[in-house]
Amino acid sequence: MSRPQIADRLGRSDRGLLTYENCSVGELEAFALQRGIGTSDADPALTKTALIRILHHADDRLSFPRLFDLPPEVCVMIYESYCAHFSEEHLHMPTPPPLALVCRRLREDVMPVFYGECSFRIELTEPSARCRLVPKTALFFSTLPAASLARIRWLHIYMRFDSHRWQDEDEIAQIQLSGKGTKFSLQTMPYVNPDASERMPAEVQALVEQKLRPVLDAMLSRTQGRGHVVLMDIHRLLWAMQDSWTHYAFDEYRYEDTDHGAWESDSDY
Repeated sequence: MSRPQIADRLGRSDRGLLTYENCSVGELEAFALQRGIGTSDADPALTKTALIRILHHADDRLSFPRLFDLPPEVCVMIYESYCAHFSEEHLHMPTPPPLALVCRRLREDVMPVFYGECSFRIELTEPSARCRLVPKTALFFSTLPAASLARIRWLHIYMRFDSHRWQDEDEIAQIQLSGKGTKFSLQTMPYVNPDASERMPAEVQALVEQKLRPVLDAMLSRTQGRGHVVLMDIHRLLWAMQDSWTHYAFDEYRYEDTDHGAWESDSDY
């Protein structure tokens, strides 16, 4: 098997397509007939190689013109499966997924699922009592329609501890809201940088949780928009982080930017 054939075989496997080489001629003819690309009367006995070539060509031109004829719940399952790929990353000011750009109808159907399935970053500047949303975060949430913002279920708070470090921003906390808006989960991250060995002190983790939890409790207790994100919630989470940086735990511990990085107490100086 040549290198291009191996690459094609791997590509088809990644796409979840059938390996026709493992099928008999009769099976290939049945596949072709089922898809309306059967052999013509003038050429009733194509070779296996020719049948495989025809089916490969049809696979490369796959279309499904009856999507909107499916029951709505089936369409939602398709959109959820499609958006699952994007949920693997914590998105920061994302553009609409390609499927949502096909037509207005698909955009209206796909985007609510996209916001409900994906995780979004709240990125802050360096730790201080005056920390702010970075421009991209502020622009994204301030321009997002309220209905789209209300569908978001996953939020991840990031912060850059040192603007001179080459590493990416550090994840501070993960927030998950239930689909019905009746409960939430909050997890503070134990490590400032997962690629390094420095550990965020337990006092700091507890403080961050202590400041963030009342914001989330208030989201679940309000009568209007209960359990759903509104723009003011983003700012309240920011203010909670600002409040954390004025607390004694952040006066007692500070991050020392060394070759390896470490949380060190003032008593070490």
